[in-house]
Amino acid sequence: MSKPYYTMKDIENKAKTLPRSTFKGRANEAILRIGKDFGIDYASRTVISEHQTIVYSFTEEERDLLSVLLSVSKNRPLWHGNKQVANVRVNEIVDYHRSLLDAIEYLPKSLQSKIKQDERYHHADEIQGSVQRLHALVDKLEFLFYMSPAKVGVEMLHIIEDKISDFIEQYWKALSEYEKAMALEFFEHQNITPTNEQLQQQIKQQAEEKTKVIVSGKDPEVHLLDNLIGSFLRQAFQKSRKNESLSKS
Repeated sequence: MSKPYYTMKDIENKAKTLPRSTFKGRANEAILRIGKDFGIDYASRTVISEHQTIVYSFTEEERDLLSVLLSVSKNRPLWHGNKQVANVRVNEIVDYHRSLLDAIEYLPKSLQSKIKQDERYHHADEIQGSVQRLHALVDKLEFLFYMSPAKVGVEMLHIIEDKISDFIEQYWKALSEYEKAMALEFFEHQNITPTNEQLQQQIKQQAEEKTKVIVSGKDPEVHLLDNLIGSFLRQAFQKSRKNESLSKS
């Protein structure tokens, strides 16, 4: 028979025992912070324990999901207050999502299956696969360079550098067009024909808002797995609140 509820200590213990877990210390502050990140008020979830003390209560599904997030929290870019967004490197983001994908493998099979059916999981998994393939290509490139005569190696690197520069330029151009279209759509909804200055200001504001949600770790297009697990946590929280209301009525 399962426990009527789980406590923060239960979540902490499970997080620490997960393979590859980097979580240390106490979970209380971290769990409330995770809840706040996903718009969940765990502070309202208190019960009187069998020892007549006030404790936070969680369902089994909440325990499992929160333990996954706790187990990899040390790897999460910007989780620590002294980390600045300008200092975050791509490899840190890649490593964090890799650790999340690994941690999901230790969820109960039924919950794991639901998560893996979501397109956000597939997108995150494909990104990881692509990054690994790119790393493999870089390794091959380095091997070819060192195996080639210096003149041939330098020529080859210049060709690759030019192609990458062209790609980046085209990518930024496409991104700029997308941002401009979003800004025009904003004004269209308000039946306003913007001046060029207004248009540029709106594009700048959109970029600032995008950066803000990326830094917060809640951007649904960038933080695919966080967003996915967060949606399951909200569902579990709402289900628990509904069951509480039914039991009281």
